[in-house]
Amino acid sequence: MFVRAMGLEEFVVLLEYDASFADIQKVFSWAQPHVAFLKDIGFIEGNGKYYFPHDPTTREAFTKLTYRFKMEESKYYELALNRIILEMMIEEAVGVELIDEETILVTYDDGEVFEYDIAYYLQGLYMTFQYESLAYLDGFMWQ
Repeated sequence: MFVRAMGLEEFVVLLEYDASFADIQKVFSWAQPHVAFLKDIGFIEGNGKYYFPHDPTTREAFTKLTYRFKMEESKYYELALNRIILEMMIEEAVGVELIDEETILVTYDDGEVFEYDIAYYLQGLYMTFQYESLAYLDGFMWQ
């Protein structure tokens, strides 16, 4: 839900994750990259090692997630944008700062800083990634 609300769901399945929960295989396969992503940005924690996807939630866990989603939304949105943009960038981005709900500042390794519309920037990034991944295909696979 969090990732879909941010409009970043297309990117989550494209990222690679070094570690996840030890019981990630108990999560539905379509949701595994989303759970790993949310763990990666610190939005969910489980008990540190396990996620316990089939156990009932506690009031404490539900309260913590609700607080993060409602009160710290911009913090996790910025973490998500950094995770996605820094890993998937073709150019050398070194940082992303959330200015408001529609605008980000991207800092590049040469020190330049540019302001972008988030939706436009992510759409361009997604299209570039799709083009680059297709460029590796040839012959029958391309068709």
